[in-house]
Amino acid sequence: MSHPMIEIHGMRLLAENYLSIHACDRHGVVTRNQLLDAGVSERTMYRRIEEGALVVAAPEVYRFAGAPVTWHQRVLVACLTEGDPALASHRTAAALWGLDGFRPGIVEVTAPRWLRRPRPAVCVHESTDLGACDRSERSAIPTTSIERTLIDLGAVVHRHKVEQAFDDALRRQLTTSEAVRDRFIQVARRGRRGVGVLRPLLEKRLGDSQPPTGEFERRVGRLLVRAGLRTPTFEHVVCTPSGVFVARVDLAYPDLRIAIECDSDQWRSGRQRRQADLDRQNRLVLAGWTILRFTWEDLIHRPEIIIGRVTAAFAAR
Repeated sequence: MSHPMIEIHGMRLLAENYLSIHACDRHGVVTRNQLLDAGVSERTMYRRIEEGALVVAAPEVYRFAGAPVTWHQRVLVACLTEGDPALASHRTAAALWGLDGFRPGIVEVTAPRWLRRPRPAVCVHESTDLGACDRSERSAIPTTSIERTLIDLGAVVHRHKVEQAFDDALRRQLTTSEAVRDRFIQVARRGRRGVGVLRPLLEKRLGDSQPPTGEFERRVGRLLVRAGLRTPTFEHVVCTPSGVFVARVDLAYPDLRIAIECDSDQWRSGRQRRQADLDRQNRLVLAGWTILRFTWEDLIHRPEIIIGRVTAAFAAR
């Protein structure tokens, strides 16, 4: 089988050492470590640089001289320069995902805090909450996931462009509103840029009640049963011994007077709503009930907390 050849300054360089790293599929870019892993010695590497076969694109990042310089190549070089955790992000990620309203142009990457290095012609963001779920790949370039991309866009572009990209991602079935919401809940924090842009878009698509009515409660009930606990009563009405109405609770173990409330309204909580919740909870406590409150985030990301606290309430009763 013949090996691919790369034309460099009138010479032919046998590319057998580079086959394992698919340099041609990675926009003609290769790192020092990748060359070493492929069995290329330091001496050979430096010789190729002196010959002009390899061009230094960034510290310890090279491009083959025969490879055209493209936007994709510049993005990949920026990611490799920032280190392995760095990802193409924000407007660059939106262009790589092909989202409506975004085209190749600016080069933006996100790197973990403290690994950020200023680079000319590259916009480098830093993050303390990049997780494995935020990592994807587009065109052989490490890129933020579609959910993280939509969340990050709010920090750098107008709300209308975020909405345009969001609608395009949903239309192409790249993600769902629920998936974006779940990641949004994890990373949203007060003061984070862009949070105020995406929140109303999620409200618009999912409504004020999240998740759909009854689904939250059913999933909590199934979780408790799978954990070996008894099936709770749904939509239990609590009354005093004389029959006076106290409250209706989402889930309950009436014989133990344990009430479980599923707080699914995560997007807005007005003063009147908070006051009504406090009054209702006080009435339940005075009636001798233990009240446990859980959020959708607890169910999705910390189900063990729900199981542990309900089990502890059983033990206490």
